[in-house]
Formats: sequence, C-alpha cells, structure tokens
Amino acid sequence: NNYDKRNFRRAVEAMDARRAVAATLTDEQKTQLHSQKNAQPKPLVEKVVAPSIELDALTNEVGTLVGRSVVAQTLEELTSNSRLAAWVQEGLHLHSGEHASDTCRFCQQPLQAARRAALEAHFNDAFAGFQKDLSALLTKLKAAKQVVASLSLPDISRFYEALTSEVPPACAMVLTAQSETQATLDALIARVETKRDQPFAPTTTLTPATAKPSSITDSVAAFNGIVEKHNHISAEFTASVDSACKKLEASYVAEAHTEFVQLYGAVKTATAELDGIKATQAGTQTQINELERAILEHRRPADE
Repeated sequence: NNYDKRNFRRAVEAMDARRAVAATLTDEQKTQLHSQKNAQPKPLVEKVVAPSIELDALTNEVGTLVGRSVVAQTLEELTSNSRLAAWVQEGLHLHSGEHASDTCRFCQQPLQAARRAALEAHFNDAFAGFQKDLSALLTKLKAAKQVVASLSLPDISRFYEALTSEVPPACAMVLTAQSETQATLDALIARVETKRDQPFAPTTTLTPATAKPSSITDSVAAFNGIVEKHNHISAEFTASVDSACKKLEASYVAEAHTEFVQLYGAVKTATAELDGIKATQAGTQTQINELERAILEHRRPADE
C-alpha cells in the first residue's frame, strides 16, 4: 500500500458532514469500483443489431388474408378434406395445359367434361391466387422467423467485471423477447397454414392470435446501452480507473470523517490543556528560581 497519509489528512480536513454523506458508498458500489480499479483494458464490443421485422404489419397482413373469403363453386368432398383437395388440385394441373388429357392418368378412365368443369369451378383463378398469396405470406413469415433466430449476444466474459451485474438481466430481456417473438411468428405461421389447408373454413375456427410479445427492439436497445458503457470504459480506461480510485478514496475518507473530527477535537483539547499545564509549570519554575535566588541573597550577609 503506497497511499500517502498526507493525502488523507488534506482530504478529511477539507470534508464536512454534508460532503461525507454524499461521498459514502454502499458495499455493492465499492465492490463495483474495486473491480473497475483493478480491471485490465478489454477490446470494444460490437453493438447487437435488432432483427428488422415489422411484427405488427405481419400480424395485420395475416389477419387480413386469413379473413378473406374465396368465391368458388365448392365441392363438399374437397372442402372437408384438405389432403384430398391438394391431391386433386395437383392432378387437375397435371391434366391441363400442356399436359391436357381427357383420360385420367391414374385410373385410365375417361375424364368427364362435367367433372372437369366442377373441379375447375372449385379451383378457380380466385382460389389459385388466394393460395399463391398464402404461400408468399408463409415464405415471408418463415424468413422473419429465421432473422429472429439468427440474433446472438456477445459472451458476458467480454465485458468488464464492473458491468457483469448488469449484463445477465439485459441478456434475459433480449432472449425473452426473442422467444416470445418466435412464438408469435409460429402462431402466425400456424394460422396461415390452417387457412391454406382449410381455405373454406370459417375464420372463427382457425388458430387464434397470441398475445403481443415483448419488444425485441427495446430490449436490444437496453442491452446496447451496456455495450456503450463497456466501450466508453475502454476508450477512457485510464480516466475510468482514476475516477474509481477517487470515489473509493472519498468514501473511505467519509467513513473516517466522524471519528477523525472527534479525535481531532480531543487532541486539540488535550493540546490546549497540555499547553496550560506547561504554562503553569513554567510559571511555577520561575517562582522557584526567584525564591532560590532570594534565599541565596538573604544568606550572604549572615555568613559574612
């Protein structure tokens, strides 16, 4: 310990009760400042980039599309069985256009014109466009989910020890928001897939929307606030260490201030008393010296 006690004397004498209260730190604050004082400089940490997704817009888009009605002359056996409908729709495509045929390539039976017309009425252009819109929205939702899943956070070991108490809660907030956002996207995907498989089902029977998740943008911004603190410490490392030392010194001086004032007062009183005693002693000694001199002068005539 190379602390100069003269610095303590100057600091404590310059401090009053009000400043002592203001300078006193809690044990937690002192521990944090000791970590800051003893830290070694660390590299900068890059800020986390929040996923660029418009969740509200996607939710509204899903609600609009899922709530859309498709006008078609539907066939009951196809509206009630999504797997069968998908198989028949693909089969109709394989028997149309450049693949046109009046014979069913599955059973080799004639494909009746009336049956073809009924299927085409069921799978009309409006229905095909609707299915295309659902497919595009599913692609968009799954891409958004991948973007959210790609979010990663820097390891806590990269931060200064003085910040380690702040990093875990901030990480937890980001991860919670990420998980909730993924769950919301999963729910939206499920709604669209259900509508795709049951395009003629009433909207009220589809998977309901989930509660709004925590804002991933806000939680990432809060985490980046800690990243900024870390980078500021790195940029101002020497000044940061000096600041920690000064705050700790002020706190320890403040803790000793009351006792110092009491002891200083006691020393001052004792010094004054001692000075009084010394003055009395000096006066007494002067009187003794004068008496001795008087006695000596009184004895001389008698001896002569």
